[in-house]
Amino acid sequence: MENTAQSQDDLNFIKNVVAQRQRNADGPPAIYLLWGVITLAGYPILDWRPEYEGLYWLLMGPVGGALSFYFARRFQVARGENSRTEGMRWLWHWLCVTAAIGLMALMVMNKQLTPSGVGPAILLMVTLGMALAAVHSRSLLIWNALILAAGYVAIFFISSYVWTLIGVAFFLGSLMNFILARRANARTE
Repeated sequence: MENTAQSQDDLNFIKNVVAQRQRNADGPPAIYLLWGVITLAGYPILDWRPEYEGLYWLLMGPVGGALSFYFARRFQVARGENSRTEGMRWLWHWLCVTAAIGLMALMVMNKQLTPSGVGPAILLMVTLGMALAAVHSRSLLIWNALILAAGYVAIFFISSYVWTLIGVAFFLGSLMNFILARRANARTE
C-alpha cells in the first residue's frame, strides 16, 4: 500500500513538472520587449539612414542575443530549471538563421541578389526563423512572424516609410507578447 501512495506522489510530481514546463513554454517576457525595442529602432533606419542599417544590426544583433541569453538563463534558474540542452537548441536555431543571412553576402557579391533586395530577403529569413520557433516551442512568436510576413508583402506595395511601419507593428506585437507572457507567468507563480 505504501508503494502505491509513493508511486502516486511520484506521478503527481512529474505531472506538475510537465504542466509547469508547458505554462512556461513562451519563455521570459523580457525577451519579447527587448527585441521589440531593438526592432523599433532598427527597421526605421532603412527609411531614414539606410547606410547605417548594416552597422546597427552588426552591433545590436549580438547585443540582443547576449541579453536574450541572460534573460532566458535568469528565467530558467528562477523556475528551478537548468536545461543546458534547451539553451543550446535556441542558440543553434538563431545561429543557423544568422548564418543563412550572412551567406546572402555571396549572392550579393555574385550579383544574384541586388543590394536593394537584401533587406526584404533578410526580413523573409527572420520571418521564417520566428515562425519555426513558434511552431517548435514559443507559440507567442507566431504573432511576430505574421506581422513580419505582412511587412514583407507590404514592401512590394508601399513605397514610403514601410520599414518604419514594420518596426512599429513588430514593436506593438512584441509588447502584446510581453504582456501575455507576464500574465501567463504570474498565473504559474
